[in-house]
Amino acid sequence: MSALEYTSLPMNTEQIKIDDVGQNDRGAYDRAIMVAREARRLGLWDGQETIVVHDPYTTYAGLDRGRTLTAKRLDGGALFVELADDDEKMPQLSEPDPDNALVVPAESTGLALTTPGALTQNPAAVYIASLAAGSRATMVGALNTIAHLLGVPEHYEPRPDLRRTSDGDPVYEDLTFLHMDWAALRFQHTAAIRQALAERYAPATANKMLSALRRVLYHAWKLGHMSNEDMARACDLEPVKGRTLPAGRHLEDGEIAALSAACTADTSPAGVRDAAIIGLMAASGLRRASVVSLMVEDYDRETGELRVLKAKGNVDNEVFAVNGAQSALEDWLSLRGDAPGPLFLPVSQTGKIVHQDAPMTPQAVYSILKRRGKEAGVRNFSPHDLRRTLAGNLLDRGADISTVQQILGHANVSTTQRYDRRPKEAKRKAQQLVHFPYQRRARLIDLLGSE
Repeated sequence: MSALEYTSLPMNTEQIKIDDVGQNDRGAYDRAIMVAREARRLGLWDGQETIVVHDPYTTYAGLDRGRTLTAKRLDGGALFVELADDDEKMPQLSEPDPDNALVVPAESTGLALTTPGALTQNPAAVYIASLAAGSRATMVGALNTIAHLLGVPEHYEPRPDLRRTSDGDPVYEDLTFLHMDWAALRFQHTAAIRQALAERYAPATANKMLSALRRVLYHAWKLGHMSNEDMARACDLEPVKGRTLPAGRHLEDGEIAALSAACTADTSPAGVRDAAIIGLMAASGLRRASVVSLMVEDYDRETGELRVLKAKGNVDNEVFAVNGAQSALEDWLSLRGDAPGPLFLPVSQTGKIVHQDAPMTPQAVYSILKRRGKEAGVRNFSPHDLRRTLAGNLLDRGADISTVQQILGHANVSTTQRYDRRPKEAKRKAQQLVHFPYQRRARLIDLLGSE
């Protein structure tokens, strides 16, 4: 398939071939999108025709260093864009070489907005603004996924508030969901979305995405962008049915101890801080977003109480730092001090605690857990596995499930029940009541014969 044959397809990495850097290379794809946006800003591209971006990595890197673009019409009608004053000659062919070019499809879908308009009138933006901070990223991802499925061209914006990547590239945020005309969706669209999500995701994930879709359509109706009848029809979708085994795993007591020991082995302030973070996640069940949102004033040193404000679901909760987790937190505060601000702060490579108003990011906590897990020799685990382990341990040791629900801040006890290991153990013991008469054989190697 030649590169130009991709122009009628939605902007989707699975449908674009990049032979020189590997199939489905997201980095090359994202850079090509940003180059195309720059071409449009410069007036080289009108956004309505096929554009071919030459060598996305090199071209984007050149733009980031202050170079500009040049464009030429290919014999086949596509617009070929590369760096100005590039040493490579512009190809004289009817279609670009697919080995080093990426086609960005024209922005021609009827569900795409030319501009997102005022955010106060954008139903997706209004919906996201109504969520707690900890829930926004998940739902933005869900809405972006739906927009991508419907062929809306991807739109990225730089995040100047975030540190650049290790390669020096700025961090970009996917804002495709703001460029989707949600009020134009009808039942035929939402029914197709439901089917696509059911085929690609676990039932719980698909239903979470459908919930986000329904809420956006509801806000479109509230803003007066669609009728009540159109909204009701588009939202009338059956939930995706099915049951999957819980993701992740429970950590053994020895693995938790190994993580703590890895932090203790680090004699810098980072080791003390990381022990406190892991202790709160393992003993209090805090999500990483909640950990970084804690302020010094949220902690009562006399009782060990921690106020967790605006957690997932916009819910306030209180938990306690107890036993070793409280000791680790007290050690950290002895180093950090009582100055107002985020409870947990960055530590420089020289071991200096960096006092700042901005909290650490959830991604920083993720990196801490990965690093300490590797140092401790602990098998791969996710941050949420610490929360899952706490729930299982509490229930195994006789804690009431409603109390565990309150500690974890779950709105529904059925969510807590998914962490309960006791039914699985009961099933194992029940099956042991049935005996299959078989004894292990000796010297199985003899059955293989000799060559």
